[in-house]
Amino acid sequence: MGSPVELSGAGAVDVPVDMRILPDSATRAHLTDLYYKNHYLTLPMVQREVLRVCEENIHIPHCLFLCNAVYFAGSLFLNNATSSAESAGEEYFLHGQGKLHQFQMIH
Repeated sequence: MGSPVELSGAGAVDVPVDMRILPDSATRAHLTDLYYKNHYLTLPMVQREVLRVCEENIHIPHCLFLCNAVYFAGSLFLNNATSSAESAGEEYFLHGQGKLHQFQMIH
């Protein structure tokens, strides 16, 4: 892996450390593969290199948001949690749904 790319400018707001939460690397890889297998061909929104850079820079709000959006989109295609990565992905999906619900309640 290369060193993190500086994406935030002077005065940028960083994500608090306690909110920089991502799934473990195996789950991230599985959810990313599901995203590219099921979404990318019909809606090519996030290139792999952009996602890789954002994974290295989750202290930047839009990078953390983009990573979580890709993982959540991939989690929609889990097959009844047949592997440990899918089980973790299902937990991540439920966690994401909970966060969306919390956000909707606040706003």
